[in-house]
Amino acid sequence: ADGLGIYVDKKDLQQAVQTIRTYLKDQHCLYVFDDAPDIEAIQAFLPLVKGHVLITSRNSSVGAWPTEPQLMDPFSEQEALALAQEFGYGQSKQEQEALKILLAKVPRYPLTLVQLFSTLEDEGYTPATFLTAMEHYAATAQEQALISLLTEPPHAWVGYAQSMVYVLKTSLERLAKEPHGVKALQLLSQLAYLDPKGIPLEWLLTWDREDTTPLKRKTRSALSLLEKYSLIQWDRTDQQVYIHAETQLMVRHLHPQPSLTTLIHRLVDYVGDEEKASQNAAQWSSLLPHGRVLFERLATPQYPKEAYVLTKYLAKACSAGCLFKEGVNWAEKRLRMAQQRYPDQDHPDIAISLNNLGYRLGELGSHQEALAYKKQALVMRQRLYPDQDHPYIAISLNSLGLSLGEVCSHREALGYHKQALAMKQRLYQDRDHPGIARSLNNVGLSLGELGSHQEALKYYKEALAVWQRLYSAQQDHPFTARLVHNMGRALSRSDDYQGGLAHHQEALAMQKRLYPDQDHPHVVETLHSMGEALEGLGKFTQAATHYQQALCMALRIFKQENPQITQYAQNLINTLSQINNPVLTQQIKAEVMPLCQQWLGQDHTLTQQLANLSNTS
Repeated sequence: ADGLGIYVDKKDLQQAVQTIRTYLKDQHCLYVFDDAPDIEAIQAFLPLVKGHVLITSRNSSVGAWPTEPQLMDPFSEQEALALAQEFGYGQSKQEQEALKILLAKVPRYPLTLVQLFSTLEDEGYTPATFLTAMEHYAATAQEQALISLLTEPPHAWVGYAQSMVYVLKTSLERLAKEPHGVKALQLLSQLAYLDPKGIPLEWLLTWDREDTTPLKRKTRSALSLLEKYSLIQWDRTDQQVYIHAETQLMVRHLHPQPSLTTLIHRLVDYVGDEEKASQNAAQWSSLLPHGRVLFERLATPQYPKEAYVLTKYLAKACSAGCLFKEGVNWAEKRLRMAQQRYPDQDHPDIAISLNNLGYRLGELGSHQEALAYKKQALVMRQRLYPDQDHPYIAISLNSLGLSLGEVCSHREALGYHKQALAMKQRLYQDRDHPGIARSLNNVGLSLGELGSHQEALKYYKEALAVWQRLYSAQQDHPFTARLVHNMGRALSRSDDYQGGLAHHQEALAMQKRLYPDQDHPHVVETLHSMGEALEGLGKFTQAATHYQQALCMALRIFKQENPQITQYAQNLINTLSQINNPVLTQQIKAEVMPLCQQWLGQDHTLTQQLANLSNTS
């Protein structure tokens, strides 16, 4: 599901399977079920309508599979000897005979063999010397814990746990003696906590802030050293670094823990702060798998603080990637962790978590639920900071106003936005500040919903002036695009449809530069607003096309019904009914219907209304 960009609730396996099956039903490709324990574990996914299936497993027991499995044995003795020769070892018959004795005592898997042969070659060990040292090796308590782990499922297939640990330990000891070896080990210990299936090189090169060499040569040298010892694979074409899961497991046990707090900060620093999050959505999404894996490593009593910090990153990363359901899941975890850390008391972390959960729920379209959490956050903050202006109270007033607007309580929303604006102006003493610009925009939103479009336009213009004074060199910005869009909506609702359309076109062009080839909620709103402006100009065919684009993108993003989708679908249905163009109707239905069936269901009211359009258009 993660690889497909689909969020599923892992606690509801039946629904998760159904979601994935629905997505895959028309995909013709090779489906790989990697490391499956038995047929029962994947039976719910089978059979697939199209494509081919490849199953890999460590379980070769009778009855585990309905067909005869193809056993993939470790390297044979001859294959292992051939691999040794690639490392320049075992060239003579005498060396080969000595190697055969050692190969009978170690697991003949490529990962272990590569490290073994490079050790023999580089250190000048004879097989007999290495075998003697390995057989007399006394594991420490920490190493014994790892050996025990490797002899239990799902690692029980290794069969040579102690020798495997000894080979890797020897490689790490050799690595430490190399120039840049200490740096390479530090890097390896951090890679051991991330998703092994591809770590972006561009991100890795930002880790060492003390590496000021051209092209980050020190870091690249450390990576080359890890590659030399077969501890990582460096794909120079895709600019990705890969590390074997077994190597990760052993490194986490054999090497001292890295600074995990620092690793979390490296995730956040790479993608930028809150103000830059929307612009850096691609970076957030690319590192999300690593954040998930890192959280699994940290979700233990040993790292409660680090895991708590990481939940904020994960919730924001999901938001930037439009994975709103998963974002809510992380925000809920963050709140639970804060409440467990500070039970039965008011605390700033709990208030922040309540407000952030409200934001994430609002992104999902659950505005009433969002409103309840945001109210709790405001009340707690007012108790924490009684009878005073405070930035967190201003944030809560603003946040609450946004949710009230979403549930159509626009008069009440306006009151909260004006309170937030006045408090920010007192806090920042009328200096230009991003928070003031946002509050001016929010006051404009509420005024517009109350029908005061010209007054709303004044607030939007003032907000844009503040923003441009703050960020004059930064032409494209998500908030700039939002302001231009809001100005266009105010003009359209004042019956200046041509002016409104021009502003929407400017906003859409900026958003496409900000979010290239990406579905995004802001793009959805702009497309829909363009449809409204075009409809006001009497260009109904173009309006219908824009409504269709907005609806399709919203369905791909939200993957469930919400008020926006209902409104977009209804506007599309009404416009198509009005223009009575059966050819256009059928073209649009061909685009919209599969998404409605997939995410709303065949029997949903909107799906049925769209299906019946051919009978009325």
